[in-house]
Amino acid sequence: MINVLSRVNFQSLMSRHDLKDENIEKMQKTLFCICIHNTNGYNSTPHFLQDHENVLRLWFDDCDCDNCGVLLNGETYTEKAMTEEQANQIYNFLVKQKENGCNVGFVHCAAGIARSGAVGAFATEFFNASGRDFHITNPQIRPNGHVLQLLNRILWQKHFL
Repeated sequence: MINVLSRVNFQSLMSRHDLKDENIEKMQKTLFCICIHNTNGYNSTPHFLQDHENVLRLWFDDCDCDNCGVLLNGETYTEKAMTEEQANQIYNFLVKQKENGCNVGFVHCAAGIARSGAVGAFATEFFNASGRDFHITNPQIRPNGHVLQLLNRILWQKHFL
């Protein structure tokens, strides 16, 4: 089962179960985590300070293409869209999890709606899990179309070309 969480809920879950860099690999046959962070600001600081066999950390924003702009207060901002390389990283990571027999995953982004929703929906299909159960467990998701498109493109390239 794939669970999509907000950053706050993910960190709370990890803290309740005392899961951190020092001990997360002990859970590698039990669960995996895909952590999606904003490229700037508060939601850019990861819970896990490094990748592990069962933890993948990525940085991209909830947008379809890279953007720069100026806020009303005069500050500049940049947004980075998910790349094909990051989609490949997710695909390869899921392959490893499947090979290890692990199909319980936690995917988080800042809000637990769009980016992580797309990755969670893709992972559910990838593991041939119940889409109905996934949507009952994760009713808040509204998958980011760009993220889902990139992941499906990688799947297509790996299996059908």
